[in-house]
Amino acid sequence: MGALLDRKPRGYLPILQRLRQLIAYRVAENTLSIESAAPLPDEGRSLFSQLEARYGAALEKRYSVRPRLIGGIRIQKGSTVWDGSIFQRLQTLESSLT
Repeated sequence: MGALLDRKPRGYLPILQRLRQLIAYRVAENTLSIESAAPLPDEGRSLFSQLEARYGAALEKRYSVRPRLIGGIRIQKGSTVWDGSIFQRLQTLESSLT
C-alpha cells in the first residue's frame, strides 16, 4: 500500500478505496459480538473462548447488554448470526401472523 501512495499511479484512489473495503470486510468477518438481555457473570469471556476454540481467534470481541432482547443471547461472527433471544422469537411469530 505504501508503494501506491509513493508512486500514485493513475487510478490509485479507487484501488486504495477497494483495499480499505476489503480490510474492513476481513475485520468484520473476524469480529465476535455477544449481546445478552442481562449481564453475563463473566461478561461473556467463557463464551468468547468457546467460540474462538470452535471458529478461530477473533480480531475484535464486543460484548453488550441489550435489555430489548427480553431474554436470551444473540451472537454474531461476521455475517453469521445466532439469535436465541425472546425478542427474535416474538418477531418471527409476529411475521408469521401477518
